[in-house]
Amino acid sequence: MDMQLKTITALTLLISTGYVMADENTAEINQTGENNLAFIEQVSFAHTAAITQTGNGNEALIEQVAEEANIAAIVQTGNYNYAEAIGGDVSYYIDITQYGVGNEATALGGAYTSSVYILQGDPSTDSPSDYNFAYIDQFGCGDCSSRIVQLGMGGNAAFISAGGEDSYAHIMQDGADNYASILQSFFTGATVIQNGLENYANIEQSGYSSASIEQTGELHQADIQQGIGQINIAEIITQGGSNNRVDIVQDGDGHLADVRQYDVLDSQVFIEQFSEQQIAWVEQGDGIGNHATVSQGFNGSIANTATVVQYGSYNTATIVQ
Repeated sequence: MDMQLKTITALTLLISTGYVMADENTAEINQTGENNLAFIEQVSFAHTAAITQTGNGNEALIEQVAEEANIAAIVQTGNYNYAEAIGGDVSYYIDITQYGVGNEATALGGAYTSSVYILQGDPSTDSPSDYNFAYIDQFGCGDCSSRIVQLGMGGNAAFISAGGEDSYAHIMQDGADNYASILQSFFTGATVIQNGLENYANIEQSGYSSASIEQTGELHQADIQQGIGQINIAEIITQGGSNNRVDIVQDGDGHLADVRQYDVLDSQVFIEQFSEQQIAWVEQGDGIGNHATVSQGFNGSIANTATVVQYGSYNTATIVQ
């Protein structure tokens, strides 16, 4: 049986012998049903676009080309829907909300002072919101923020690529078997918060940056990699559970690695800091069978400090300087 496809297109681009650009336009599409397609394209600046879809298998796309101060909002209720928004160059705002299972959201950004927020799941109800995928690409966008929140039983994946100076990225996930990854360049900040079981979090930054991962539950893995540059800060907090693993790699001078694990069993921490003037702190409290290894410097580097504090039984600690 052929899939019924309904298409509604709203355009603020006028085509004649060339392009005629208009500013401060508003476009809105509302669709109810299945397998619908909604598309809005806007050129120039200070536009607002909104798409609302209720049903399964729907697709929404907003494209705001160039310029600045545009707003794009997509709300989808149902399963296996797809949403994509493309922002302008400067001061744009993208908001994508999806309620249901197996949804996918993508947001692509521009150059400066912009914000993207993706929410998958309804915090006010217990309705299912699992196996969703979210991706934000604002790489090279200075003074920009990227945020993904995924709620439900788990199986979600979130990716943020957000370079540019003074940019911030945040991922929050509930449930089990979630995956979170953040990639940033220099002078950035990143946070990942995961609650549940068997979650994985990765933050990779070029330098002069801060990274924080907080995980509650067990069987988690947290990785932070910070490249050449000074004054990188990496912080990982694990609360409760067993068989958690933490890996931190920092290259350059003057870095701080801070790992705190509370009420954990059979968990492992590995910190590698290259060069000089490094600080590493590991605290494993009220646990059994935990392990911590800190390696600092190379070829007799100087002014490094490493501290490992462990409470409990059958724990092991190793420091190499």
